[in-house]
Amino acid sequence: MINKCQFLEFAISKFTKFGSKKFTLDELAREMGISKKTIYKKFSGKEAIVNESLILLLEKIEIDINKCIEKENSNPILAVIGIYRVGLDYLKTFSPSFLYGLQKYYPKANREFSKFRKKQ
Repeated sequence: MINKCQFLEFAISKFTKFGSKKFTLDELAREMGISKKTIYKKFSGKEAIVNESLILLLEKIEIDINKCIEKENSNPILAVIGIYRVGLDYLKTFSPSFLYGLQKYYPKANREFSKFRKKQ
């Protein structure tokens, strides 16, 4: 059985690839080999899954950014280049429908994404 963190990582990988609205909980449960009932034991609904999985992703991005800063501490130009590289690597995995879906259907997750963008 997978843990909550692994579940959220799998969920966000599907949401960013196919869009959070298009990729359903039925598909998520089927691909993970679990029932929707199992999902609902841990989460109140899809909005909670989208929000928590996005927060996990943003935390990973922030960790990667901080590693770039620490690695290139003596050269700010290389640190900025590393930060942009991290951002672009993550953005390559995002479908446009993922960001659109956050704005349109998941306001709480969209607020988290907006806070992250402003902070960085």
